[in-house]
Amino acid sequence: MGLFQRRIKNFYGLDVGNGAIKLVELRQDMRTSSVVLQRFLIRPTPADTVQNGTIKNPAELKGAIKELLREMGARSLKVATVLTGQNLIVRQIEVPRMPAEELKKVIHTQADHYFGIPAEDLAADFQVLRQLPQNRMQVLLVGSLKQPIVELVDLLQSCGLRATRVDIEPLAAMRSLRWTNAVASTVAEDATVILDIGAGTSNLSIFQGDELQLVRVIGVAGNDFTQAIAEGMQVSWQEAEGLKLRYGVDPNSPIFPSLRPPLERLLRQVSISLEFYQVENRSQCIRQMCVIGGGSQLAGLVAALSADVQELFTRLETEAPLVFAGNPCTYLATATNAQAAQDLGPTLAVAIGLALGEVVASATD
Repeated sequence: MGLFQRRIKNFYGLDVGNGAIKLVELRQDMRTSSVVLQRFLIRPTPADTVQNGTIKNPAELKGAIKELLREMGARSLKVATVLTGQNLIVRQIEVPRMPAEELKKVIHTQADHYFGIPAEDLAADFQVLRQLPQNRMQVLLVGSLKQPIVELVDLLQSCGLRATRVDIEPLAAMRSLRWTNAVASTVAEDATVILDIGAGTSNLSIFQGDELQLVRVIGVAGNDFTQAIAEGMQVSWQEAEGLKLRYGVDPNSPIFPSLRPPLERLLRQVSISLEFYQVENRSQCIRQMCVIGGGSQLAGLVAALSADVQELFTRLETEAPLVFAGNPCTYLATATNAQAAQDLGPTLAVAIGLALGEVVASATD
């Protein structure tokens, strides 16, 4: 049978965000296990169709996704997907050792206790992290409201897309960055922060080693900067977007007085999250903070984050983490449009991580 095994496999990741829809195709040579970014598309999400992980205008979003599929030259695809911006509840629990099916029943019957969401309204998953003494185990629980996920899967199916996996943004982001070595591996005791700055929300997640510890959705992102410029400079949204891309967060620019309030809100929320985690986990060191997403490419933003984080950790009398921009396309082989992939890599990070999840799943089948 091995003689007839497919030598090439294609895997797809679809990231539906507030500001953009990203679709990537990874191609794996099964003989060498090498993975190449074959194709990618980024198109604007129609205005007001997706808001903080909820689909507001299904018909218009469906039209945009079907057009994306046509541009990819396919009538149907199997995709791993995510609906970014949705609030996730992440918890680690200790329970007696039990089979997976039994644990599913426990989570279902105690959904209110673990998540504060009735079982019928909950989408939840779990991962056994480690076996503990006295016949117990440590488990990572992730939960969110079910309805937005069901709506997304149904909408994709109506477009000709079958969702093989609905992942969560932090895991897809970390997979993309770790797999491509855009984020260095750390020892199990050290922590890594991933800050994904999108259009509508910014997602901050903290990992201890490779284990997800904390997820926070911050309601300040790229659109807030654009809106502040539009109002402060009395210009249209399109002009404000152009000014934002031209000047970034340069303190000497004419737009900075307008940008300062949302920038300070973002820095404050990031600082609060990091301080909370570090104070609660004094034995762990936050070694690195990787910034991705379309908003991460705003000139001067990573430097502003780095300076603010340095000030925080100086106050905490702890060594500050390295803050840097993350780009999986710097390290991922690309079949075409290599420069465009490099330029857009921070925006594609989650979509690449979604497709890589399918690569990993295929290898274990």
